Amino acid sequence: MELVLDDGCRIYKSYPEDWKKIKERIIEIDEKAFEKRYRDTEKSMERIFTDSENLNLIAYARDKLCGYSIGGSMKKFKDRSKKPWIYPSLEGIDDSDVFYIYGTGIDPKFQGNGIGTKLKKVQIDLVKSMGYKAMTSHALNDIIKHIEGKFGFKEKGYIEKEGTYMVLIFNDENDNK
Repeated sequence: MELVLDDGCRIYKSYPEDWKKIKERIIEIDEKAFEKRYRDTEKSMERIFTDSENLNLIAYARDKLCGYSIGGSMKKFKDRSKKPWIYPSLEGIDDSDVFYIYGTGIDPKFQGNGIGTKLKKVQIDLVKSMGYKAMTSHALNDIIKHIEGKFGFKEKGYIEKEGTYMVLIFNDENDNK
């Protein structure tokens, strides 16, 4: 799947077989976009990118891979977590109906051009079409809080060392822009 946006930014759904081709650049983006304490291991990223049940999106601008947004069923992430799960369940919504955004990263050279906003819009539209009832994330900085806030995510608390817990519940009144 490829979506070409009006300014030449292209967003693709990444498939498990893409991992070997994009691995080095994804790791490079992760290293550039996040403080060391928030970076993922290559093994962790590989596990997420090669899981066909996840929705993993990658963005290109000027023919260069410049960002990603990855995630999947909160229940699945919770069940596979090696550490105690610290993100609260949503009242009245089964964890299997909640899409958990594991991470979104944009190469700093490409930040400020709307790529994160475009990735989030595509991600939300696809997640809704997949039948999920809600989305959650842990926003590590004000930029992602702002982007997610544009689409109706609400702050639901702060989790030490993880950031602001953000939630978007899909319903008729909360239709995304």
